[in-house]
Amino acid sequence: MGFFDNVKNSLTETSQELTQKAKDTTEIYRLNNLNKTKEKEIEKLVYQIGLTYYSNFREECEEKFADLTTQIAQIQKEIAENKQMVEKLSTEEVCPSCGKKLTGGSKFCIYCGTSLDAVKSQANVSGKTCNSCGKPLDEGAAFCTYCGTPVPEEKEEEKEDQEQVIEVEDKNICKNCGAKIEEGNRFCIHCGTPVEE
Repeated sequence: MGFFDNVKNSLTETSQELTQKAKDTTEIYRLNNLNKTKEKEIEKLVYQIGLTYYSNFREECEEKFADLTTQIAQIQKEIAENKQMVEKLSTEEVCPSCGKKLTGGSKFCIYCGTSLDAVKSQANVSGKTCNSCGKPLDEGAAFCTYCGTPVPEEKEEEKEDQEQVIEVEDKNICKNCGAKIEEGNRFCIHCGTPVEE
């Protein structure tokens, strides 16, 4: 009986040790995960502190952390460029010749081959350019479509003079697509609209 009692006691002790080890392992795993969660919370708080400090004391950051602030500026520039590209690609344009929808920034219509740059420049009968970037301004534009600079308001006399010039030029401009019509042509070569006599 002594032998079996010893085996039984040995098995009981081993079982209790294994159970305790399993509990300890589980507790260690739980505490390690809890610490990782707490470390992530600290990272978020440090990030918020850094962001607030950088926003409020940018000049000081540029002096103390020149390399890092240069990297930040470069990344911000790339983000701005990417946003412009996304806006350009997501904007749909309509071909003035055939009326089909095109991807923003297209230079030619993929359906009829019309040069969109040529049509845009010919359709711009205002003859004015932006004081800031020098790009052509659309007729009646309140802001430059290239740089966003406000267009100064014209005096009434200037408007009347320009309207008279436009009336003279109007005979040589297609009513449908705004393209210039060569003297003697009976149809617009860009869209086929008949020229009014």
